[in-house]
Amino acid sequence: PDPERTMILMSGRTPDARVISAFPPTIPFVRIDGFFSAPDDGQGINELIRKRLNAHDGHFLLLLRPADHQGAAQSLQHFGLTYDPSNCQPVITHAWFGDPVLCVARRI
Repeated sequence: PDPERTMILMSGRTPDARVISAFPPTIPFVRIDGFFSAPDDGQGINELIRKRLNAHDGHFLLLLRPADHQGAAQSLQHFGLTYDPSNCQPVITHAWFGDPVLCVARRI
């Protein structure tokens, strides 16, 4: 409802970046885990992610695959965030491997 103050977090290893262009260009996307790193692996990228999330003064949404709920919850927790998987809505992409969902995330 407020794209100027919304950030979308991506979780999981499925290549879902193709959906980014379907969202308003004012919405930043930040991948919090995936093939390149995990929030608890000590890589420097995680500190950059933490700073970006902490500096955001607005809403968070989480884009993930339903199979990635457990991993997403753990990753969010490392960044001081949480979400309720029961409030997720499907994002229709017509991909052969299924559609991701978009969930409301919030600070703990």
